[in-house]
Amino acid sequence: MAPFSLSGRAPDVLLGSKTYSTSIDIWSAGCIMAEMYLGRPIFAGSNNQDELVKIFKVMGTPTEETWPGVSKLSEYRKDFPYYPPKPLSTVVPMIDTFGMDLLLQMLIYQPQKRITAKDALNHVYFNDIRGYANLQQQQQAQQQQQQQAQQQQQMGQQQQQMGYPGAGPGVPQQPPLPYQAVQMQQQQILQQQQQQQQQQMQQQAYP
Repeated sequence: MAPFSLSGRAPDVLLGSKTYSTSIDIWSAGCIMAEMYLGRPIFAGSNNQDELVKIFKVMGTPTEETWPGVSKLSEYRKDFPYYPPKPLSTVVPMIDTFGMDLLLQMLIYQPQKRITAKDALNHVYFNDIRGYANLQQQQQAQQQQQQQAQQQQQMGQQQQQMGYPGAGPGVPQQPPLPYQAVQMQQQQILQQQQQQQQQQMQQQAYP
């Protein structure tokens, strides 16, 4: 079913309601859910009126008793053919108990009584998916920890090979900063100069 297609249009919209909310999307999502099990649209009308009849044949023709305020909608007609509601489990028999419970809460005539998107996502029907997602997150966290440990070990080995002081296996140490290296070179030059001066003084003292 393509998005916003006729076979997923909510009955309140088909009857002329100008009140648009997420409840319209919930009805469409319910139609998509049923279609995934059936392999075809659950309500496949050729136009607005035919779509309403297809819905009525399954859900029953709405009345003021079953849908208060329906008769005030602009496209509502008193001469709609009457159809009693069918058990949705006979229309979508292959769906499990939890799936049927969710579907029944999505395909409700009164928009304000349809399940919200948040409650639908928290429905027990999705427990298996949530459990799988949590397992994936745990596995990813473990992989990241292992990668970090391997990187630290490799850095420690590299620093040992380069001769950085204090580098131990698995404990990365920082290499000398540039200004520290310059100071070390200057000290070495001073030591060499002092040694040369001492040698010259010794040669002068003992010609």
